[in-house]
Amino acid sequence: MKLTPKQERFCLEYVKTGNASEAYRCAYDADRMKPEAVHVAACRLLEKAKVALRIDELRQAIEEEAIADAKARQRWWTQIMYDETAELKDRLKASELLAKAQGDFIERREVSGQGGGPVILKIGDKDIDPEALGW
Repeated sequence: MKLTPKQERFCLEYVKTGNASEAYRCAYDADRMKPEAVHVAACRLLEKAKVALRIDELRQAIEEEAIADAKARQRWWTQIMYDETAELKDRLKASELLAKAQGDFIERREVSGQGGGPVILKIGDKDIDPEALGW
């Protein structure tokens, strides 16, 4: 999937600005083109499969860099937890978030029906006992 240098520049500018016409003006000689003609040319370029694929690749790369994964969050919380210059409340919050992320806290709730009786599910006109469903 080889793009021309102009197509590559268009893709980069489009991902950066989100504006196809502006990206087209940056990548191509469009000084003498009417705005409507620039828009049409930019839309046609966006419809080309290899251009669309390259834009998707660029967006995905940006997204992957921008989103912290679980390990990155845990490293960051650990750094805060051990940072003696940080406020105690921040260090405690970091340790709490780290513990929650690692499953150290499990919240359990017991649910009962009316008057402490069994829970009855109502679906339409039918009452269903959750134990019959294996709950």
